[in-house]
Amino acid sequence: VQYISPSVTRILGYQPADLIGRSSFDFLHPDDLAAIASGFRAASGSPGVNPTVQMRFRHAGGEWRTLEATSTNLLDDPHVRGVVVNARDITEQRAHERQLRFQASALEQMSDAMIVVDDSYAVTYLNPAAERLYGQSFAVARGRFLGELFRVVYEHPGDEQEAWRSMREQGLWRGECRHVCAARTIAVEVAVVALRGEEASGMVAVVRDVTARKQAEERLRLLESVVVNAHDAVIITEAAALAEPSPRILYVNEAFTAITGYSAAAAVGRSPRFLQGSDTSRETTAQIRVALERREPVRVEIRNYTRAGRPIWIDLSIAPVTSADGQVSHFVAIMRDVTLRKDLEAQLLQAQKLESIGRLAGGIAHDFNNLLTAIGGYADLALDGVGAAPAREDIAEIRRGVDRASALTRQLLAFSRRHAHSPEVLALND
Repeated sequence: VQYISPSVTRILGYQPADLIGRSSFDFLHPDDLAAIASGFRAASGSPGVNPTVQMRFRHAGGEWRTLEATSTNLLDDPHVRGVVVNARDITEQRAHERQLRFQASALEQMSDAMIVVDDSYAVTYLNPAAERLYGQSFAVARGRFLGELFRVVYEHPGDEQEAWRSMREQGLWRGECRHVCAARTIAVEVAVVALRGEEASGMVAVVRDVTARKQAEERLRLLESVVVNAHDAVIITEAAALAEPSPRILYVNEAFTAITGYSAAAAVGRSPRFLQGSDTSRETTAQIRVALERREPVRVEIRNYTRAGRPIWIDLSIAPVTSADGQVSHFVAIMRDVTLRKDLEAQLLQAQKLESIGRLAGGIAHDFNNLLTAIGGYADLALDGVGAAPAREDIAEIRRGVDRASALTRQLLAFSRRHAHSPEVLALND
């Protein structure tokens, strides 16, 4: 270095005397030496060529500053006889460019859509997420009225007025609405910020597609409504442990209270075993336990007890519920009160038993009636043949016994429904 301007102190922190007589290569970043040497050779060997290079130069304070240097070959100038290098500090410019590139990359890669419009609502920017969301490229949408991209439908009356009021007073608005495009309707969360400056004015909107979330929430609301209003009791328990006092109840619906008499507050935190009693089948509870240990569904009929101590029959279905990692996290039980059905089944069984007895009695009565017919016939013949003999009264008693036995047989046949009834009108006062 033969000469350096005083501005070196402002830019690099050195006094000119610190650098004159030294090689500038001593202050350059090692990674830049090859490119600088190539540019210097080009300048010194080719008069009229003015190569421009960027290089990192060590500041007097130790940090690296980025300089943009242009070399001019004045070796033939008798007043100079050297290569003149004009350099300017572009450290902040480079940092700003890196920041801009970072921001541009962030905008390009962000999953939320970004829309920028000017004061006339003409589109001035769409990031790739916005292009995907609305099905239009920025090249096509640029300069077009925003309303051609989508139509806004607000969720509740008054939301539109509130949005405009917030933009006027605060310069921003956050809310939910729907964007109606040519092909579909999208549920979105929107954050809008007003741009108010000398260089740019308009609005920036960041839009998040929440259609899937809204649909999931609607399904959850529907499922909750079904569970809450179901006639069958629903119990949700933990699945971490099965030994007493687990598995603990986490949720019961209103039907559970209607069937058992226990409120949700009285049931949550307890094991469903508290519904069991002295007549609950141990074989059935063992079957349930084995299925739960194996994380398998099970369906049984079990005798439980209400809060009042009344026994009830329950058709119980239990199914495991898996979490996102595939592990069983909960059990869901559906309880249906089948006490009436079980009572009707018991009555039907009793009626079938009585019907069997009736059929048996009817068969016996039919055969016995045949014997009585024969006995009665022979008694009548005997009465006709004995005249006034002493034995006549005995034979008549046999005949009367046959008549009484026949009446009893008719009653048995009526009970077995093998004999037609002959209802008679009776005068109770006679």
